Parts: sequence; structure tokens; C-alpha cells
Amino acid sequence: MAKELVLDDLFAKMLDAARKSLQSSLKSKWPKVRDLTASSIRDIAQNMVDIRSLLASGAITREQASLKFSLQRNAFRTLLLTEKGISLVVAEDAVNSALKAVKDTVNKALGFAFI
Repeated sequence: MAKELVLDDLFAKMLDAARKSLQSSLKSKWPKVRDLTASSIRDIAQNMVDIRSLLASGAITREQASLKFSLQRNAFRTLLLTEKGISLVVAEDAVNSALKAVKDTVNKALGFAFI
């Protein structure tokens, strides 16, 4: 694993992508879910940074890393679904947009196709 992951960089890219996705689908919902989305994305970004460190130290396996990441991703999607009017398709698109924004950076830092 060559490259470090920078929390603030991941967070900014992911939040911007999720915001654009949610605003394009549900402009009126963005103000209601902005704080929830930001908090969840910060958690996911921190999780990615932690996973990189844990993998580098040998504390977890790739399988454990994938499971840890899946739990966080599903939690974000579930939180979005608690907001009335946000469908599964809209929630999935927001999550996928956020992850796509950092996919190459994270995969390169981890040394395998993680996202």
C-alpha cells in the first residue's frame, strides 16, 4: 500500500458527489438531509482511512475490510431511507455517487479493488 488516504479530501469529494446526486433527484430534500448526509459521509471516509491503516498493519484481512465497509455503506443508505420521500433508488444513487468520487483514490491506496 503506497498512498495514504486523507480524511478531509475523501470527505469533500464524497459530500460534493452525494449533494449533487440528492439535489438533482430531490432539490427540496437536500436541506433536510444535509447534516445527516455529511455526518454519514464523514463516518464512511474515516472508516476508509481506518481500514487502510488496519490493512497495512495486518490487523484485518481484505474480507474483514470489505465487511466493515459494507456495514457503513448500508447504514448510510438506511439513514437516507428514513427521510420521507427518498426512495431506495435515490438513496443508492447518492451512496454510489459518493463512492465513485473516491473509488480510484481508495482502491489505489488499498492496493486492490475495494470499491
